[in-house]
Amino acid sequence: MPVDSTHEEYQDALPQWERCRNTYSGSDAVKSKGATYLPELESHSSAEYVAYRMRALFYNAMRATVKGLAGAVFHKPLSVEVPELIEPMLADVTQSSVPLEAYALKTTDEVLQVGRVGLLAEMPVATDGEAGRPYLCSYRAEDIVNWRTERIGGERVLTRVVLLESESAVDPKDAFAYVTAQRYRVLMLDADGFYRVEIWRPKSKANKTWMLDEVIEPARLGARVPFIPFVFIPGIDVTPPPLLDLCDANLSHYRNSADYQNAMHYTGQPSVWISGAAANDDGDGFDLGAGTATMLPPEGKMGILQADGKNAEGLRNLLKDTEGQMATLGARMLEQQAPHQETAHAVRMRHAGEHATLRTITVAVEVGLSMALRYLAWWAGANGADGEVLPDAALELNKDFFGMTMTAEDLKALMLLWQSGGMAWETFYHNMQKGNLTRPDVDAEEERREISVEGDLLPLGG
Repeated sequence: MPVDSTHEEYQDALPQWERCRNTYSGSDAVKSKGATYLPELESHSSAEYVAYRMRALFYNAMRATVKGLAGAVFHKPLSVEVPELIEPMLADVTQSSVPLEAYALKTTDEVLQVGRVGLLAEMPVATDGEAGRPYLCSYRAEDIVNWRTERIGGERVLTRVVLLESESAVDPKDAFAYVTAQRYRVLMLDADGFYRVEIWRPKSKANKTWMLDEVIEPARLGARVPFIPFVFIPGIDVTPPPLLDLCDANLSHYRNSADYQNAMHYTGQPSVWISGAAANDDGDGFDLGAGTATMLPPEGKMGILQADGKNAEGLRNLLKDTEGQMATLGARMLEQQAPHQETAHAVRMRHAGEHATLRTITVAVEVGLSMALRYLAWWAGANGADGEVLPDAALELNKDFFGMTMTAEDLKALMLLWQSGGMAWETFYHNMQKGNLTRPDVDAEEERREISVEGDLLPLGG
Protein backbone atom coordinates (compact mmCIF):
# COMPACT_ATOMS: atom_id res chain seq x y z
CA MET A 1 0.00 0.00 0.00
CA PRO A 2 1.59 3.36 -1.02
CA VAL A 3 2.30 5.96 1.65
CA ASP A 4 -0.30 8.37 0.21
CA SER A 5 -3.16 5.89 0.69
CA THR A 6 -6.00 7.27 2.80
CA HIS A 7 -8.21 5.70 5.46
CA GLU A 8 -11.77 4.90 4.34
CA GLU A 9 -13.15 7.06 7.19
CA TYR A 10 -10.97 9.90 5.93
CA GLN A 11 -12.40 9.56 2.43
CA ASP A 12 -15.97 9.68 3.75
CA ALA A 13 -15.37 12.64 6.05
CA LEU A 14 -13.20 14.82 3.81
CA PRO A 15 -16.13 16.46 1.93
CA GLN A 16 -17.72 17.38 5.26
CA TRP A 17 -14.48 18.86 6.60
CA GLU A 18 -13.97 20.89 3.43
CA ARG A 19 -17.54 22.17 3.55
CA CYS A 20 -17.21 23.25 7.18
CA ARG A 21 -13.77 24.75 6.58
CA ASN A 22 -14.93 26.80 3.58
CA THR A 23 -18.04 28.00 5.36
CA TYR A 24 -16.01 29.09 8.38
CA SER A 25 -13.45 30.84 6.15
CA GLY A 26 -16.13 33.08 4.71
CA SER A 27 -17.42 34.66 1.52
CA ASP A 28 -14.25 34.49 -0.58
CA ALA A 29 -13.71 30.78 0.12
CA VAL A 30 -17.36 29.89 -0.53
CA LYS A 31 -17.71 31.94 -3.70
CA SER A 32 -14.40 30.64 -5.08
CA LYS A 33 -15.99 27.16 -5.20
CA GLY A 34 -18.43 28.41 -7.84
CA ALA A 35 -21.16 25.93 -8.75
CA THR A 36 -20.14 23.55 -5.93
CA TYR A 37 -22.12 25.66 -3.48
CA LEU A 38 -24.13 27.82 -5.92
CA PRO A 39 -25.42 26.00 -9.02
CA GLU A 40 -25.95 28.00 -12.20
CA LEU A 41 -29.45 28.72 -13.45
CA GLU A 42 -30.30 27.10 -16.77
CA SER A 43 -30.60 30.47 -18.50
CA HIS A 44 -27.21 31.76 -17.32
CA SER A 45 -24.35 32.64 -19.59
CA SER A 46 -20.89 32.73 -18.03
CA ALA A 47 -21.08 36.48 -17.48
CA GLU A 48 -24.59 36.26 -16.01
CA TYR A 49 -23.49 33.57 -13.56
CA VAL A 50 -20.57 35.69 -12.37
CA ALA A 51 -22.96 38.59 -11.72
CA TYR A 52 -25.45 36.22 -10.02
CA ARG A 53 -22.75 34.92 -7.68
CA MET A 54 -21.37 38.38 -6.99
CA ARG A 55 -24.79 39.72 -5.92
CA ALA A 56 -25.28 36.86 -3.45
CA LEU A 57 -24.63 37.68 0.20
CA PHE A 58 -22.81 35.13 2.34
CA TYR A 59 -23.97 35.60 5.92
CA ASN A 60 -21.26 33.86 7.98
CA ALA A 61 -23.19 32.34 10.88
CA MET A 62 -20.70 29.45 11.08
CA ARG A 63 -17.72 31.57 12.08
CA ALA A 64 -19.74 33.72 14.47
CA THR A 65 -21.04 30.58 16.22
CA VAL A 66 -17.60 28.96 16.51
CA LYS A 67 -16.06 32.15 17.89
CA GLY A 68 -18.95 32.64 20.29
CA LEU A 69 -18.80 29.07 21.60
CA ALA A 70 -15.01 29.17 21.99
CA GLY A 71 -15.36 32.51 23.75
CA ALA A 72 -17.80 30.96 26.22
CA VAL A 73 -15.17 28.33 27.11
CA PHE A 74 -12.29 30.78 27.47
CA HIS A 75 -14.01 33.69 29.18
CA LYS A 76 -12.38 32.30 32.32
CA PRO A 77 -8.72 31.21 32.57
CA LEU A 78 -7.95 27.54 32.21
CA SER A 79 -6.58 25.54 35.14
CA VAL A 80 -3.49 23.37 34.67
CA GLU A 81 -1.43 21.09 36.88
CA VAL A 82 1.82 19.71 35.46
CA PRO A 83 5.13 18.49 36.85
CA GLU A 84 7.32 21.39 37.92
CA LEU A 85 9.85 20.33 35.29
CA ILE A 86 7.71 21.60 32.38
CA GLU A 87 6.02 24.61 33.99
CA PRO A 88 8.37 27.04 32.16
CA MET A 89 7.40 25.40 28.85
CA LEU A 90 3.73 26.41 29.23
CA ALA A 91 4.62 29.93 28.11
CA ASP A 92 5.61 28.46 24.72
CA VAL A 93 4.34 24.93 24.13
CA THR A 94 5.05 24.92 20.38
CA GLN A 95 8.56 26.41 20.23
CA SER A 96 6.98 29.16 18.12
CA SER A 97 5.90 31.57 20.90
CA VAL A 98 2.42 30.10 21.45
CA PRO A 99 1.43 29.85 25.14
CA LEU A 100 -0.69 26.97 26.42
CA GLU A 101 -3.91 28.99 26.70
CA ALA A 102 -3.71 30.21 23.08
CA TYR A 103 -2.87 26.67 21.99
CA ALA A 104 -5.90 25.31 23.87
CA LEU A 105 -8.11 27.97 22.26
CA LYS A 106 -6.88 27.06 18.77
CA THR A 107 -7.44 23.36 19.51
CA THR A 108 -11.00 24.03 20.67
CA ASP A 109 -11.63 26.16 17.58
CA GLU A 110 -10.49 23.29 15.34
CA VAL A 111 -12.74 20.74 17.04
CA LEU A 112 -15.72 23.10 16.77
CA GLN A 113 -15.00 23.70 13.08
CA VAL A 114 -14.48 20.18 11.78
CA GLY A 115 -14.77 17.89 14.82
CA ARG A 116 -11.21 16.55 14.76
CA VAL A 117 -7.61 17.54 15.45
CA GLY A 118 -4.36 15.68 16.18
CA LEU A 119 -1.60 16.62 18.64
CA LEU A 120 1.95 15.28 18.45
CA ALA A 121 4.39 15.59 21.34
CA GLU A 122 7.68 15.96 19.49
CA MET A 123 11.22 15.63 20.82
CA PRO A 124 13.87 17.01 18.45
CA VAL A 125 16.85 14.87 17.63
CA ALA A 126 20.02 15.96 19.47
CA THR A 127 22.46 17.98 17.36
CA ASP A 128 26.04 18.89 18.26
CA GLY A 129 25.60 17.09 21.57
CA GLU A 130 22.66 19.30 22.61
CA ALA A 131 19.12 17.97 22.80
CA GLY A 132 16.32 20.46 22.36
CA ARG A 133 13.24 20.49 24.54
CA PRO A 134 9.93 18.77 23.71
CA TYR A 135 7.07 20.72 22.14
CA LEU A 136 3.56 20.18 20.73
CA CYS A 137 2.53 20.12 17.06
CA SER A 138 -1.06 20.32 15.78
CA TYR A 139 -2.40 18.57 12.69
CA ARG A 140 -5.66 19.43 10.98
CA ALA A 141 -8.16 16.68 10.28
CA GLU A 142 -7.42 16.97 6.56
CA ASP A 143 -3.71 16.31 7.19
CA ILE A 144 -4.19 13.09 9.20
CA VAL A 145 -4.67 10.92 6.14
CA ASN A 146 -4.32 7.41 7.53
CA TRP A 147 -4.07 5.53 10.83
CA ARG A 148 -4.14 2.01 12.20
CA THR A 149 -4.85 0.43 15.58
CA GLU A 150 -4.24 -3.07 16.91
CA ARG A 151 -5.27 -5.03 19.99
CA ILE A 152 -2.21 -5.42 22.20
CA GLY A 153 -2.57 -6.84 25.69
CA GLY A 154 -6.34 -6.48 25.45
CA GLU A 155 -6.14 -2.73 24.69
CA ARG A 156 -6.64 -0.81 21.48
CA VAL A 157 -3.22 0.63 20.64
CA LEU A 158 -2.34 3.17 17.97
CA THR A 159 0.31 1.55 15.75
CA ARG A 160 0.48 3.86 12.73
CA VAL A 161 -0.38 7.46 11.80
CA VAL A 162 0.33 9.06 8.40
CA LEU A 163 0.55 12.85 8.36
CA LEU A 164 0.64 15.12 5.32
CA GLU A 165 3.04 18.05 5.75
CA SER A 166 4.43 20.93 3.71
CA GLU A 167 8.00 22.14 3.83
CA SER A 168 9.41 25.35 2.41
CA ALA A 169 12.95 26.08 1.28
CA VAL A 170 14.73 28.94 -0.44
CA ASP A 171 14.51 28.60 -4.20
CA PRO A 172 18.02 27.72 -5.44
CA LYS A 173 17.35 29.85 -8.51
CA ASP A 174 16.09 32.91 -6.61
CA ALA A 175 17.30 33.85 -3.13
CA PHE A 176 14.16 35.94 -2.54
CA ALA A 177 11.67 33.20 -3.39
CA TYR A 178 10.53 30.04 -1.65
CA VAL A 179 9.50 26.68 -3.02
CA THR A 180 7.01 24.49 -1.19
CA ALA A 181 6.77 20.73 -1.42
CA GLN A 182 4.66 18.10 0.28
CA ARG A 183 5.96 15.22 2.32
CA TYR A 184 4.52 12.46 4.47
CA ARG A 185 5.51 11.84 8.08
CA VAL A 186 4.74 8.29 9.17
CA LEU A 187 4.58 7.57 12.90
CA MET A 188 4.62 3.84 13.58
CA LEU A 189 5.45 1.03 15.96
CA ASP A 190 8.07 -1.23 14.35
CA ALA A 191 8.20 -5.01 14.51
CA ASP A 192 9.72 -4.81 17.99
CA GLY A 193 7.00 -2.47 19.25
CA PHE A 194 9.13 0.69 19.32
CA TYR A 195 8.34 4.17 18.00
CA ARG A 196 9.76 4.91 14.55
CA VAL A 197 9.35 7.98 12.31
CA GLU A 198 9.68 7.86 8.53
CA ILE A 199 9.86 10.89 6.22
CA TRP A 200 8.69 10.28 2.64
CA ARG A 201 9.38 12.82 -0.10
CA PRO A 202 8.36 12.89 -3.79
CA LYS A 203 10.58 11.13 -6.28
CA SER A 204 9.67 13.62 -8.98
CA LYS A 205 8.17 17.07 -9.29
CA ALA A 206 4.88 15.49 -10.31
CA ASN A 207 4.50 14.24 -6.69
CA LYS A 208 2.91 11.02 -7.92
CA THR A 209 5.47 8.62 -6.51
CA TRP A 210 7.17 8.73 -3.12
CA MET A 211 10.44 7.52 -1.65
CA LEU A 212 11.57 6.89 1.91
CA ASP A 213 14.08 9.67 2.53
CA GLU A 214 14.72 9.68 6.29
CA VAL A 215 14.25 7.35 9.27
CA ILE A 216 14.26 8.50 12.90
CA GLU A 217 14.17 6.23 15.94
CA PRO A 218 13.31 8.53 18.86
CA ALA A 219 14.77 7.67 22.25
CA ARG A 220 14.34 8.99 25.79
CA LEU A 221 17.26 8.81 28.19
CA GLY A 222 18.92 6.40 25.80
CA ALA A 223 15.95 3.99 25.61
CA ARG A 224 13.59 3.42 22.67
CA VAL A 225 10.02 4.67 23.03
CA PRO A 226 7.27 1.98 23.33
CA PHE A 227 4.33 4.08 22.10
CA ILE A 228 3.36 6.78 19.60
CA PRO A 229 3.02 10.14 21.43
CA PHE A 230 0.10 11.27 19.27
CA VAL A 231 -3.36 12.27 20.51
CA PHE A 232 -6.60 12.33 18.52
CA ILE A 233 -9.26 14.74 19.77
CA PRO A 234 -11.97 13.64 20.42
CA GLY A 235 -10.77 10.10 19.58
CA ILE A 236 -9.28 7.83 16.93
CA ASP A 237 -12.60 7.12 15.21
CA VAL A 238 -13.96 9.89 13.00
CA THR A 239 -17.16 11.58 14.16
CA PRO A 240 -19.25 14.12 12.18
CA PRO A 241 -18.39 17.79 12.65
CA PRO A 242 -20.49 19.09 15.56
CA LEU A 243 -21.73 22.09 13.55
CA LEU A 244 -22.30 20.26 10.24
CA ASP A 245 -26.05 20.99 10.27
CA LEU A 246 -25.33 24.68 10.85
CA CYS A 247 -22.79 24.62 8.00
CA ASP A 248 -25.35 23.16 5.59
CA ALA A 249 -28.01 25.65 6.70
CA ASN A 250 -25.49 28.46 6.17
CA LEU A 251 -24.82 27.32 2.58
CA SER A 252 -28.56 26.98 1.95
CA HIS A 253 -28.99 30.57 3.15
CA TYR A 254 -26.28 31.62 0.67
CA ARG A 255 -28.12 29.97 -2.23
CA ASN A 256 -31.42 31.52 -1.18
CA SER A 257 -29.70 34.89 -0.89
CA ALA A 258 -28.47 34.57 -4.48
CA ASP A 259 -32.03 33.92 -5.72
CA TYR A 260 -33.41 36.80 -3.65
CA GLN A 261 -30.78 39.29 -4.76
CA ASN A 262 -31.21 38.14 -8.35
CA ALA A 263 -34.96 38.66 -8.16
CA MET A 264 -34.60 42.10 -6.59
CA HIS A 265 -32.01 43.06 -9.21
CA TYR A 266 -34.41 42.42 -12.06
CA THR A 267 -37.63 43.58 -10.43
CA GLY A 268 -35.99 46.69 -9.00
CA GLN A 269 -34.94 48.12 -12.38
CA PRO A 270 -37.64 49.93 -14.36
CA SER A 271 -37.96 49.41 -18.13
CA VAL A 272 -39.24 52.10 -20.50
CA TRP A 273 -41.71 51.00 -23.17
CA ILE A 274 -42.78 52.91 -26.28
CA SER A 275 -45.41 52.04 -28.87
CA GLY A 276 -46.59 53.69 -32.07
CA ALA A 277 -43.30 55.43 -32.76
CA ALA A 278 -40.28 54.74 -34.94
CA ALA A 279 -36.66 54.89 -33.80
CA ASN A 280 -34.45 57.93 -34.35
CA ASP A 281 -33.15 58.63 -37.81
CA ASP A 282 -29.81 56.98 -37.00
CA GLY A 283 -31.65 53.79 -36.05
CA ASP A 284 -30.10 53.67 -32.55
CA GLY A 285 -33.35 53.97 -30.69
CA PHE A 286 -34.52 56.79 -28.41
CA ASP A 287 -32.53 59.11 -26.16
CA LEU A 288 -34.04 59.06 -22.69
CA GLY A 289 -33.26 60.82 -19.43
CA ALA A 290 -32.68 64.34 -18.16
CA GLY A 291 -31.87 66.95 -20.78
CA THR A 292 -33.44 65.00 -23.62
CA ALA A 293 -36.83 65.08 -25.31
CA THR A 294 -38.63 62.24 -27.04
CA MET A 295 -40.99 63.23 -29.84
CA LEU A 296 -43.94 60.87 -30.29
CA PRO A 297 -46.59 60.88 -33.01
CA PRO A 298 -50.20 61.50 -31.93
CA GLU A 299 -50.87 57.79 -31.62
CA GLY A 300 -47.56 57.10 -29.81
CA LYS A 301 -47.43 56.06 -26.17
CA MET A 302 -44.68 55.77 -23.57
CA GLY A 303 -44.57 54.30 -20.06
CA ILE A 304 -42.44 52.62 -17.40
CA LEU A 305 -42.77 48.96 -16.63
CA GLN A 306 -41.66 47.86 -13.14
CA ALA A 307 -42.52 44.75 -11.09
CA ASP A 308 -43.75 45.32 -7.56
CA GLY A 309 -41.35 42.77 -6.06
CA LYS A 310 -44.08 40.82 -4.30
CA ASN A 311 -42.86 37.60 -5.86
CA ALA A 312 -39.59 37.98 -3.93
CA GLU A 313 -41.38 38.21 -0.58
CA GLY A 314 -41.39 34.43 -0.23
CA LEU A 315 -37.63 34.33 -0.73
CA ARG A 316 -37.13 37.03 1.90
CA ASN A 317 -39.21 35.09 4.39
CA LEU A 318 -37.22 31.96 3.58
CA LEU A 319 -33.99 33.81 4.39
CA LYS A 320 -35.38 34.90 7.76
CA ASP A 321 -36.55 31.37 8.52
CA THR A 322 -33.11 29.98 7.73
CA GLU A 323 -31.46 32.60 9.94
CA GLY A 324 -33.71 31.47 12.76
CA GLN A 325 -32.79 27.83 12.14
CA MET A 326 -29.08 28.70 12.24
CA ALA A 327 -29.52 30.49 15.56
CA THR A 328 -31.33 27.45 16.96
CA LEU A 329 -28.62 25.06 15.74
CA GLY A 330 -25.94 27.19 17.36
CA ALA A 331 -27.85 27.52 20.63
CA ARG A 332 -28.36 23.75 20.75
CA MET A 333 -24.64 23.39 21.42
CA LEU A 334 -25.17 25.11 24.77
CA GLU A 335 -27.60 22.54 26.14
CA GLN A 336 -26.72 21.66 29.71
CA GLN A 337 -25.39 18.23 30.59
CA ALA A 338 -25.36 16.49 33.93
CA PRO A 339 -22.20 17.60 35.81
CA HIS A 340 -20.80 14.15 36.64
CA GLN A 341 -17.52 12.43 35.93
CA GLU A 342 -17.29 10.40 32.72
CA THR A 343 -14.83 8.00 31.19
CA ALA A 344 -12.89 9.07 28.11
CA HIS A 345 -14.92 6.53 26.07
CA ALA A 346 -18.21 8.05 27.28
CA VAL A 347 -16.97 11.51 26.32
CA ARG A 348 -16.13 10.33 22.79
CA MET A 349 -19.53 8.65 22.41
CA ARG A 350 -21.45 11.72 23.55
CA HIS A 351 -19.30 13.96 21.37
CA ALA A 352 -20.38 12.14 18.23
CA GLY A 353 -22.86 13.70 15.81
CA GLU A 354 -26.04 15.19 17.14
CA HIS A 355 -25.14 14.24 20.72
CA ALA A 356 -22.29 16.76 20.84
CA THR A 357 -22.69 19.86 22.96
CA LEU A 358 -20.20 22.50 23.97
CA ARG A 359 -19.76 20.75 27.30
CA THR A 360 -18.87 17.38 25.75
CA ILE A 361 -16.54 19.07 23.28
CA THR A 362 -14.85 20.94 26.12
CA VAL A 363 -14.34 17.72 28.09
CA ALA A 364 -12.93 15.98 24.99
CA VAL A 365 -10.44 18.82 24.51
CA GLU A 366 -9.51 18.62 28.21
CA VAL A 367 -8.83 14.88 27.96
CA GLY A 368 -6.75 15.26 24.79
CA LEU A 369 -4.70 18.23 25.95
CA SER A 370 -4.07 16.59 29.33
CA MET A 371 -2.70 13.53 27.55
CA ALA A 372 -0.50 15.70 25.32
CA LEU A 373 0.89 17.45 28.42
CA ARG A 374 1.67 14.05 29.97
CA TYR A 375 3.65 13.12 26.85
CA LEU A 376 5.42 16.50 27.00
CA ALA A 377 6.40 15.98 30.65
CA TRP A 378 7.55 12.42 29.92
CA TRP A 379 9.79 13.57 27.09
CA ALA A 380 11.25 16.22 29.40
CA GLY A 381 12.23 13.54 31.92
CA ALA A 382 9.39 13.46 34.44
CA ASN A 383 8.47 10.01 35.77
CA GLY A 384 5.03 8.63 36.48
CA ALA A 385 3.97 7.69 39.98
CA ASP A 386 3.25 4.13 41.16
CA GLY A 387 5.02 2.52 38.24
CA GLU A 388 3.02 4.36 35.54
CA VAL A 389 4.85 5.11 32.32
CA LEU A 390 3.56 8.68 32.04
CA PRO A 391 3.54 11.36 34.76
CA ASP A 392 0.34 13.06 35.90
CA ALA A 393 -0.78 16.23 34.14
CA ALA A 394 -4.24 17.75 33.99
CA LEU A 395 -5.83 20.66 32.19
CA GLU A 396 -9.31 21.92 32.99
CA LEU A 397 -11.38 24.33 30.92
CA ASN A 398 -14.30 26.45 32.00
CA LYS A 399 -17.69 24.77 31.67
CA ASP A 400 -19.81 27.49 33.25
CA PHE A 401 -21.00 28.93 29.96
CA PHE A 402 -23.82 30.90 31.52
CA GLY A 403 -21.86 32.67 34.26
CA MET A 404 -23.10 36.22 34.85
CA THR A 405 -21.77 39.03 36.99
CA MET A 406 -23.86 39.49 40.14
CA THR A 407 -25.85 42.73 40.39
CA ALA A 408 -25.84 44.96 43.45
CA GLU A 409 -29.41 43.87 44.29
CA ASP A 410 -28.45 40.20 44.06
CA LEU A 411 -25.49 40.76 46.35
CA LYS A 412 -27.62 42.67 48.87
CA ALA A 413 -30.21 39.88 48.97
CA LEU A 414 -27.53 37.22 49.51
CA MET A 415 -25.86 39.26 52.22
CA LEU A 416 -29.13 39.70 54.11
CA LEU A 417 -29.91 36.00 53.85
CA TRP A 418 -26.46 35.04 55.14
CA GLN A 419 -26.51 37.60 57.94
CA SER A 420 -29.91 36.38 59.09
CA GLY A 421 -28.64 32.80 59.40
CA GLY A 422 -30.64 31.53 56.43
CA MET A 423 -27.53 30.51 54.48
CA ALA A 424 -24.18 28.98 55.41
CA TRP A 425 -20.97 30.91 54.76
CA GLU A 426 -19.82 28.28 52.23
CA THR A 427 -23.09 28.64 50.29
CA PHE A 428 -22.82 32.42 50.38
CA TYR A 429 -19.24 32.30 49.12
CA HIS A 430 -20.18 29.77 46.41
CA ASN A 431 -22.75 32.22 45.06
CA MET A 432 -20.16 35.00 45.21
CA GLN A 433 -17.87 32.85 43.06
CA LYS A 434 -20.65 32.19 40.54
CA GLY A 435 -21.23 35.91 40.35
CA ASN A 436 -17.55 36.61 39.56
CA LEU A 437 -17.05 38.58 42.79
CA THR A 438 -14.18 36.58 44.29
CA ARG A 439 -10.46 36.25 43.68
CA PRO A 440 -9.22 33.36 41.53
CA ASP A 441 -8.04 30.28 43.44
CA VAL A 442 -9.29 31.51 46.84
CA ASP A 443 -11.71 29.11 48.54
CA ALA A 444 -14.30 29.84 51.23
CA GLU A 445 -12.09 28.76 54.14
CA GLU A 446 -9.14 30.88 53.05
CA GLU A 447 -11.43 33.88 52.58
CA ARG A 448 -12.85 33.34 56.09
CA ARG A 449 -9.34 33.24 57.61
CA GLU A 450 -8.27 36.44 55.91
CA ILE A 451 -11.43 38.22 57.05
CA SER A 452 -10.73 37.12 60.59
CA VAL A 453 -7.11 38.30 60.43
CA GLU A 454 -8.25 41.71 59.19
CA GLY A 455 -10.38 42.16 62.28
CA ASP A 456 -13.75 40.68 61.49
CA LEU A 457 -14.65 43.39 59.01
CA LEU A 458 -17.63 41.25 58.02
CA PRO A 459 -19.76 39.03 60.27
CA LEU A 460 -18.98 35.34 60.05
CA GLY A 461 -22.49 34.05 60.59
CA GLY A 462 -26.06 34.89 61.48
